[in-house]
Amino acid sequence: MMPTGLLLPESLLNSTGFRIFLIFVGINTLVYLGLTAGRLVPWPRPVQAHRLAPLFEEPDPEEVTVSDPAPALRQLNDPASRLRLETAYQTIPIALTLSGTVAIVLTLVTVLTQPQSSVVSDIAGALFAMVVLILAQVAGRRAIPPGVLPWLWAVGMGGVVTFVTWQAVEEDNPVTLAYTLVILVGLIPIAMSWAAGIFGGAIALAAILTGGFLIETAQTTGWALAALTALAVGAILLRLRLIGTDRIAAEQARIATLLTSDPLTGALSRRGLNDLTPSVWNAATYSHLPVYGVVAIVDDLWEINDRYGIGYGDEVLTATFRALRTALPEGALVARWTAGAFAAVGIGTLDQFALPGQVRGAFDDSGVALGKRTIHLSLHVIDADPATVSADEVIARASARPALPA
Repeated sequence: MMPTGLLLPESLLNSTGFRIFLIFVGINTLVYLGLTAGRLVPWPRPVQAHRLAPLFEEPDPEEVTVSDPAPALRQLNDPASRLRLETAYQTIPIALTLSGTVAIVLTLVTVLTQPQSSVVSDIAGALFAMVVLILAQVAGRRAIPPGVLPWLWAVGMGGVVTFVTWQAVEEDNPVTLAYTLVILVGLIPIAMSWAAGIFGGAIALAAILTGGFLIETAQTTGWALAALTALAVGAILLRLRLIGTDRIAAEQARIATLLTSDPLTGALSRRGLNDLTPSVWNAATYSHLPVYGVVAIVDDLWEINDRYGIGYGDEVLTATFRALRTALPEGALVARWTAGAFAAVGIGTLDQFALPGQVRGAFDDSGVALGKRTIHLSLHVIDADPATVSADEVIARASARPALPA
């Protein structure tokens, strides 16, 4: 008499085709449960079509800017930390997607090549792979805080290693346990964080050591050494990635400094001034205060260069910037506007009668003109309402004002 299960023959229940059928039924069940839950969630109201129209307009190439992967990254002052998290945003969602895909493929391969494997283990493997793919979708959303993504990866991969170890123990198969070593090697470097990587690696290491102890055909000491080696290789790879990332961040910071400051005098460049003036204008508008603009010009710079050399002319420019910075109130933004002129903006009003003497006094204190001809400086000063003019307009209007000799 043919042995049977509760409803179907045992030969059918243990066949490879029936196992594949059960796996797809489990995946479909998970999908339908998600769709059912989605209908119960109170989603936002649909956006009207006219509100979406501006999104499809052709952008102005001159106004297009490249934003960071997440708005919160702009708040990080350390360029190296910011670049590490940007790298995590780019790699972790892809790594999770590949991990989930590989898990599904391995589950199908196991079903086809090992018919004696547990049906519960096969279905659980497919469902766990779906969970990893869902995590990949969550990780790809930019609303996640910057510091969360490495921990999501580390804890998720620690869970994957624990699950695979459970499968290996259930099947008493050390080959399945070998997959965990591959995951352990990539866990730490992809995290791009020592704290998250070590935490996830500790979870994975504990699971592997437990599996090596419980599987009778595996040597506990050998698996412990293999796991520690995989963990050490992952740490070395992370160190190498961080060295490369930090060097790139340092170079980017150096380039940004060159773009926003004048390497000769230390003043801001035009770009640097334009980047910082919006905060000054916002603060002045919020405080209901005026803004001022100052243009300081070295009148005879070309004659100085011809008579004493360009090196001396550079010293005069540097002394002019420092004198202007000393005479202006704290918080003023001073930039090199042209070859022989500086522009400054700030909040409040200036004493136009006292400022030339203050600039001249600070310039003379530098001693740059001792033993040489007198340096002639001229100042152009203006006050304005920040609600009606921009920083460029303030500087332009200041340049058009009568010169105040200093």
